[in-house]
Amino acid sequence: MISNPRVWKEANALDAAGYNVSIFTLWYSQKKLNQDFKLINPGIKYNASINLIPTYSNLLFIFITKSIKRIAQIIFKYLRIATIYQELYLPCFQVKNIICAQGNIYICHQEQGLFLGNILIKKGYKVAFDFEDLYSEDYLNKYRPVDLLKNAELFALTNASYVTCPSVSMLNVLKKTCGYRISIQVIYNSFPFNYLKKSGVEKIPNSFVWFSQTIGPGRGIEEFVKALKIVDLNLNIFLIGNISKNYQEYLVKELDETRHSVSFMPTMSHTSLIEYLLKFQVGLALELPQSLSRDLTITNKLLLYLQLGLRTIASKTTGQLELKDYFHEQITYVDIKDSISFARRIEEEILELPPTTIYPFNKKFCWDSSKDVLIELVQKALQG
Repeated sequence: MISNPRVWKEANALDAAGYNVSIFTLWYSQKKLNQDFKLINPGIKYNASINLIPTYSNLLFIFITKSIKRIAQIIFKYLRIATIYQELYLPCFQVKNIICAQGNIYICHQEQGLFLGNILIKKGYKVAFDFEDLYSEDYLNKYRPVDLLKNAELFALTNASYVTCPSVSMLNVLKKTCGYRISIQVIYNSFPFNYLKKSGVEKIPNSFVWFSQTIGPGRGIEEFVKALKIVDLNLNIFLIGNISKNYQEYLVKELDETRHSVSFMPTMSHTSLIEYLLKFQVGLALELPQSLSRDLTITNKLLLYLQLGLRTIASKTTGQLELKDYFHEQITYVDIKDSISFARRIEEEILELPPTTIYPFNKKFCWDSSKDVLIELVQKALQG
């Protein structure tokens, strides 16, 4: 769950509004489980839809569970037969555990939630979906069961109590898919941390930061590195997230003959991340529009930079361009495929950077506004 802030933000908001909230998710790491408990309100019940944390008593169960999924993936790879089993572990077993919560409404997140939610609908339960991504159009490759995902999305979009998504661009696409038959609302990827002091933090000079759960290819970093080779300044680059040794060595080698330094930081807790990001001057939101989903979304990365008052360099995706009129002083948009133009914008950003400016965050995108939308949707769904 820690990798999906939308879950704990919504759970905490509904708990604070007086609802009895239970979270069900895949457990696979005790360390991450402990981090999750720190994010959610004490009154929220946190359960395993399926528990894959190894113990002496469940090793056989884990082996069988993972083997079923692996076999389904192999069948699809060689025979092109798509099944729900290649996308998630023991779906019927998970649904059985989830039903035990006896919820009045089930709110489903991410791809696994899409499939599990559809099963719940067919069993007669009231279900809502959060489409943080357009799954059938996200990270496309030849081993991805696109038709299976499209059919699952269509069923969800025509049978849900309501649907939420992170941008107006994605909302418009989803409405066309469902024929405007259900309520679809935008829940922005902002965070509830108005208590955090933004001033008085010493900035690292000429610093750029990028963060994600995983640092790897196809995320815009390679295009940034190409531009950096042209930039004739001393810049400090910080990348936060899990990274393979090979990819780290590749980045170090690429920047070895430049004047820039690159530092790698591991993933950190939400609170620690926010405090750490305040040290930087410019945040990087470099989405590649290689898929429709990536083009339409507004990530928590971009909104987090803006909430913290950082200047931001963002690629010109449809979703990110939605913010242009609201944050025109704070966001510099770039064509990350044009290395020369990208490099010039990086130089301009540093040379023109106001030393102490902290930008206010537009209330339209704050979590309080999105939280109110969520609570109203749940109230109407329960009444309906």
